[in-house]
Amino acid sequence: MKEAIMRTAIIVMMLMISSQTGAEVFDEDFSISGKKFYVHMVDGATGGCWTNLKDVREYSEEKLRMRGAIVKSSWDNDSFTFFIDVVATRWSELAINVCVGHVGIYIMDMKYLDAQKRRANLSRTGALFLRNENLNNDIFDSVKGALAEFK
Repeated sequence: MKEAIMRTAIIVMMLMISSQTGAEVFDEDFSISGKKFYVHMVDGATGGCWTNLKDVREYSEEKLRMRGAIVKSSWDNDSFTFFIDVVATRWSELAINVCVGHVGIYIMDMKYLDAQKRRANLSRTGALFLRNENLNNDIFDSVKGALAEFK
C-alpha cells in the first residue's frame, strides 16, 4: 500500500511538470552548414511509448541537410553527432495508463585524443513527458526545437 501511494505521488508530480523543456546552446556562433553530421539514436523506450524511430531519424537527417549539413551514415573523427536519447515506459497502475519519459537531444563534437574518445556538447535539449498515448509527436517537436537553435 505504501508503495502504491509513493507511485501515485510520483505520477502527480510528473503531471505537474509534464512537457517541461530546457535547452542550452554552449556555442552561439556554431553553424550546422557545411559540417558533417551523424545521427545517433538510443531507444530506451518500452511499452510502445516510442514507435516512430525511423521517421525521427529521417526527419532529423533531412532537417540537417536543409540547414546545409553533410549527413553521414556512420560516425568518423571529422563528424559531429546529433544524438537523440529516449528513455520512457508505459505505466499502468491504479487505473492510470500513461507513457512517462525523457528525451535528451545533444549536438556533440566527439574526437579521439590519446586513444580515448572525448565528447564536447555544443547544445543540450531535454524534456520530460507524461502522455496517455505514445511520445512520438513530443519527440518530433523536441528534435525540431533542438535544430531551431542553430543557423
